[in-house]
This record gives sequence, structure tokens and C-alpha cells, in this order.
Amino acid sequence: MIDLETVVYPSLIKQVDEILIGFQNVPEHQSPVQLEKIQLTIDLKTELSSLRSYEIRLIFPQVVSLLNHKNDIAAVKIDFNQVAQLANFKEEKIEKYSYQLQGLNNCHETVMGNSNIVSGMVDIFLDDIQTKLLPLKRQWGFMLTTLANESKGLNRQCGNTLNAHCGGSCKNEKKLLVNN
Repeated sequence: MIDLETVVYPSLIKQVDEILIGFQNVPEHQSPVQLEKIQLTIDLKTELSSLRSYEIRLIFPQVVSLLNHKNDIAAVKIDFNQVAQLANFKEEKIEKYSYQLQGLNNCHETVMGNSNIVSGMVDIFLDDIQTKLLPLKRQWGFMLTTLANESKGLNRQCGNTLNAHCGGSCKNEKKLLVNN
């Protein structure tokens, strides 16, 4: 949670801003493919910013509150299933846009000047989405699913595995998962 809030999201948003500036400085910035790349990058930035705001303002504080109330699900008024669904929807859009941008970025237009530099920036950005953001989001989604199951009174599962039942004493495992 802390890595998402303080490292991953700010880094990705900075990268996407630099890519947008780079796209505007590329000589072929008015070509249809380049305009589509720009639009996909804007869409990615919008989804990343939206997901970041949603989590930082609404979700992270609720989860921290839950952990501070010694695992008292009733103390926190949140529908973890709804949270997980919305986050998953946004993550799927981010993944879809990143694959589309990757496909366009792999299209080889006539390249001139610093378009190779921008293409490299896009590659690094897309790699960061695949290797940094999405794995952390999957961990986060698992934790939200675990909390949703607990809030419904279903079998409690430890935060470190889907199959290990812990009889409701998962507090330490969840804290470890959240702090990763």
C-alpha cells in the first residue's frame, strides 16, 4: 500500500507526463498512429490518476482503520467486494490501454530525431506497468478479496495463501501483505 502510494503511482504518472511531452516534440506528431499513441497515453494517465485518487483518498484509509481496530470488520463501513470490482475494472482498462500502446509503439513509422527516445520511454513505462504496478495490484486485490470474505463471515483465510485457513487469526499476515 505504501509502495503504491509513495513510489509506484508518482513514478508512473511522472513517466506518462514525460512521454506526452516527448510525443509532442516528435516530428511526425500529427500522423494518425502518433495521434492514437497520444490518445492512449492520455487515457492511461486518466485511469492511473483515477485509480490512484480512489485508493489514496477512499480505500487506503479504510484499510488502515480496519487494521488499527484489531480486525473489527464492523468498525469499517466499506463494501470490499465493490472496492475490489471497481479497482479490477480500472486495472483491466490500464492493462488494455498499455497493450494497445505497446502494439502501436512497435509499429515502425519512419522515425526521425528523438522519436526513438520517446519509443524507449514508452517501452520502459509499459514494462513498469507490467512488472511493478500490476503485481502489486494483484496482491492488493487478493487482500481486498480476503477482507470481503471476512466481512461476509465466510471462511477466513490467511493473507499469504489462498488455501491456508487460519480460523480468523489473520491479522499479522494481512499487515505483512499490506506493507509489502
